[in-house]
Amino acid sequence: MKSFLIWPLILLFIVVLSGCGNGQIIDSNKEYTVNVKVGEKIIKSYSLEEIKKLPMKTLNFESKEEKGPGVLELLKNAGIRKFSRVTFVSIYKNKLSLPENKVTADTLLDITNHGTVKLVTKSVKKKDWIKDIENIIVEE
Repeated sequence: MKSFLIWPLILLFIVVLSGCGNGQIIDSNKEYTVNVKVGEKIIKSYSLEEIKKLPMKTLNFESKEEKGPGVLELLKNAGIRKFSRVTFVSIYKNKLSLPENKVTADTLLDITNHGTVKLVTKSVKKKDWIKDIENIIVEE
């Protein structure tokens, strides 16, 4: 009779360990940051709270409102004035590189419901947007 009580707990434990999506879980004990880098050198790190203090933009895309700071404004705040390419890297190491002409005023970092940022841009298909960005690597 007791084994009937144990199996639901084991199943719950397995589900919790498996996490969501690709099986990776954001470490809730570590503060989430986004690093702006030139090569491997970190120029500036932003906490989520610092990102939220930057000027916000709104972009309506496919009838959904995306809101967050513009990438150009974030780079300017980090001291980056000129660049040839920007690569966005997620905590899962997914990457997307955009040349300078594709990083427009409508390219922003949407603040997600789970406390990270994702790339939002009309320059690439929505399915290619990078979520849970950890590094923004700038090529000058």
